[in-house]
Amino acid sequence: MVTMVVWTLVALAAAALVLVIASVAETPTGDGRTGVRGYLQDLRAGVRTLRGERGQHGRGARQARRAADEGAAESTLEDFFAATEVQAPAYVAVEDLTDTLARARERAARGVHGLSRR
Repeated sequence: MVTMVVWTLVALAAAALVLVIASVAETPTGDGRTGVRGYLQDLRAGVRTLRGERGQHGRGARQARRAADEGAAESTLEDFFAATEVQAPAYVAVEDLTDTLARARERAARGVHGLSRR
């Protein structure tokens, strides 16, 4: 049991190390948040957002959610399918599937008959 806990902690530490290395290797975006310091700032901002959406990031998320709710439109599934209908040929044709299944059935039947002769 102790071995499993130790390996789990090692795996979590390795995952954290990978995140820090990825953050350090990230190209600068011009906001001055690069490297380990930028990673820690991003981590704190994410924790703040999870806790109660306090701070600047939380206000932006709440405003975006409110705008999305106000602009939400009611539509039915039939309307959605009608709006996204495509006239191009299907990726997989039914005839191709039918032919493939027929050949597979024939091969399977021959294989079973071959086993019964032994």
